[in-house]
Amino acid sequence: MTTTRVAERAGVSVGSLYQYFSSKDALLQALLERKLGSIAAALERAARESAGLPLQPRVRRLMQALLAVKAENAELGAELARQAPRLEKQGSMQKMTASARALVRALLEAHEHEIACDDIELASFMVVHAVSGVVDAAVLGESPLRYDDPDLLERLTALCLHLVGAL
Repeated sequence: MTTTRVAERAGVSVGSLYQYFSSKDALLQALLERKLGSIAAALERAARESAGLPLQPRVRRLMQALLAVKAENAELGAELARQAPRLEKQGSMQKMTASARALVRALLEAHEHEIACDDIELASFMVVHAVSGVVDAAVLGESPLRYDDPDLLERLTALCLHLVGAL
């Protein structure tokens, strides 16, 4: 990716592109933040829309929402995942992880009667990082997983439920 190619594809001059983005990294950072914002919004919407349901269908809806957002423009998502560690100066990934952990913690607190774990903070940490690890591996092409694979959705749901003692 070069800024020249990005400007050509966008139908603007390189100078115009540099008015908004000082470098290729600034452009990538903006794209990363946009993708993370989409993920956060999808997860929050899934949590809100599934309120009142038992834990298992709520977790399934969250995993479904995550996979759907990750599937959108998957090539760009893979490149952003590769670049994210280098771009992490802004703390975007840390903010997203903290937001996801808070969402999972709230979900688990709302369903304490359905889980068998004493440490919800630890369970939230483990769920977020376990799912992130599996999905990132899929994004980066380290496995034959496809986002639309129903088995992936079911196994991610089962993984989360197992980690919190709900299975």
